[in-house]
Amino acid sequence: MVEIQCPHCDEDIELDDGASGLFDCPHCDEEFSWSSGTKWSLNNIVKWMNIIAVVIMAIGLVWFLIIWFILQPSGYAGLIIFLPIGMMILGLTVSYLSLLIWIIGKKIREEPVHKVLFYSAFAPLVIFLMIMFLS
Repeated sequence: MVEIQCPHCDEDIELDDGASGLFDCPHCDEEFSWSSGTKWSLNNIVKWMNIIAVVIMAIGLVWFLIIWFILQPSGYAGLIIFLPIGMMILGLTVSYLSLLIWIIGKKIREEPVHKVLFYSAFAPLVIFLMIMFLS
């Protein structure tokens, strides 16, 4: 929910997140228009950054498994394994950047930071470290 003020009577009005269009004020019955800025809101940016991070890590993981178990390169050709590892590191970095952006945004707004976000950023690191040290 987002809370705005009526442009006619200055009373507080609650609208759904993402709502836009013409509305009637429940206090003065005047019509006003509201355009939500949720397209580039903090939550949407963080959501899309996390989706991108997961896709990059998944592609890197699949590529790593194909190279490691199917192609089994040796010698200098084995250096190709660093490409999917780099992709997984890039995905992890994007995930942590989204966490940092979210924390800074919430601190600016003085909202509490949820523990679930820390767990969602910690899980890819654990998976990445397991792959690196168990293989």
